[in-house]
Amino acid sequence: MVAGSILALCYVRRLMPAPADRKAPATYEAREVLGASGPMMAARITGYANSWGMVWTLGLFVLAGEVGIYNAASRTATLSGLVLLAFDGILSPVISNLYRRSSMDHLNRLHVDGSCWIFTGSLAIFLPTALLSKDVLAVFGNEFVAGWLAVAVIAAGYLVSSSAGLTARRWRPSSTSWGAAALATGTGLSLVNALTVFLVRRLRGSWPYNRLYLKSLAAGLLAALGVSLLRWALALPEGIVAALVLGPTFLALFAVVIVALGLSDSDRQFSMAFWTAVRRVSGTGRGA
Repeated sequence: MVAGSILALCYVRRLMPAPADRKAPATYEAREVLGASGPMMAARITGYANSWGMVWTLGLFVLAGEVGIYNAASRTATLSGLVLLAFDGILSPVISNLYRRSSMDHLNRLHVDGSCWIFTGSLAIFLPTALLSKDVLAVFGNEFVAGWLAVAVIAAGYLVSSSAGLTARRWRPSSTSWGAAALATGTGLSLVNALTVFLVRRLRGSWPYNRLYLKSLAAGLLAALGVSLLRWALALPEGIVAALVLGPTFLALFAVVIVALGLSDSDRQFSMAFWTAVRRVSGTGRGA
């Protein structure tokens, strides 16, 4: 967290040098800032409390060791929601700007394309997380492997939530046992996903799903099949070695199949923008 904060400050100074200049006059707009950020802060705090609420509730009914296993499993499963979280932060200002300018056609196209990108990225994380859940949990210790099913169930809920792309929101309800907690979390995420999709469809007439989702599913299934065959051929035992070998292999196969099935115009534009940003950050694209 300290390293991330320092890195963020460095990029603030690089991207916005004027606010970092001590000679620049300071202007405080506390009411406007709190009015805009207050609801977001409340949502973040509520979501954080809900994530720990499950652990607290479980602690009232089961042994501490079981709570520890479930905590490790649920946190591992949240990897499937990282892509949605990243795109939510990246595209939210763009969406607000388009809505303010009443550019509904551009907004609808961004909704469809962005949702497909989010689903594809989330699928690329969900499948190896579910397939290698025992291997990942074995890193914490062999006794943690018992929580592999909770990883798969909760990660599936995050995948369903991510399938709605920019209409989805994170939510994690509480429960009172391993299976019930995992099932409640996955079901809750799916229900909130369905509700947000319905509301956006009714209010704005925008629908995130299209045939491009099938391409991502096909790539994911083929990559999962390839990883399963490789595991069988190499006879890899459960643990960190299998995760380190099969995880990158899955991502490589997934990317190859996605490209082989063909990229849309928006996919190419997004890929070019992504690699341009990577080159700029790494410093290799300064002379371009």
